[in-house]
Amino acid sequence: MGYSLWLVPSEQQRKELESFMKNRSSLYEKKPDSRSYPNFKPHITLVAAPSLPSLDSILSPEITKTPVLFKPGSLRAGGGYLGAITLNISKTPELMQLHNAIVTRLRTVHKIEPNNRGFPHISLFYVQEDDERQRLVKELELSRKVMTKDNKLMLTCDPGSVTAKQMDGYMGAEIWLVDCTSREVERWNVKEKRKI
Repeated sequence: MGYSLWLVPSEQQRKELESFMKNRSSLYEKKPDSRSYPNFKPHITLVAAPSLPSLDSILSPEITKTPVLFKPGSLRAGGGYLGAITLNISKTPELMQLHNAIVTRLRTVHKIEPNNRGFPHISLFYVQEDDERQRLVKELELSRKVMTKDNKLMLTCDPGSVTAKQMDGYMGAEIWLVDCTSREVERWNVKEKRKI
């Protein structure tokens, strides 16, 4: 897969989303050879490429925090491991401006043609087994841990605690440069981080 630029939430919002990402279907049993449900940080992949230069050479100093809004009705089980269970993200002007600036700089300054396939979306789970993907999506919707309310898609994070929170998105507060060359998700390596 190469290298990626991730737009990630603040530490507090990361923790809230990670609590949601601990969900499993009621019938799930971990098989010894399964790659399902690795731990990873919630993020939107802004771009991916076989190699990427340093963040300082890609990002403008003027970039600011970027709102990320979950698109209503977009929770879906995909056909592959890395696209197992995703939400689409609304193409807000701020998000598109950030994305376009990065893509333009990579193309014009670095002569890199980035991969933008599927932008923008957030992967919530990487699941190897197709039946588990379908079950989990169905159970998340039936239990109303994922629901549409006031034309917003809401995730219920940390539902077992008194501080359960509903999220309809997050504020993109950092950009990470991540080495995703390993087949094992938990071995992906954050090379650089920049707060915005």
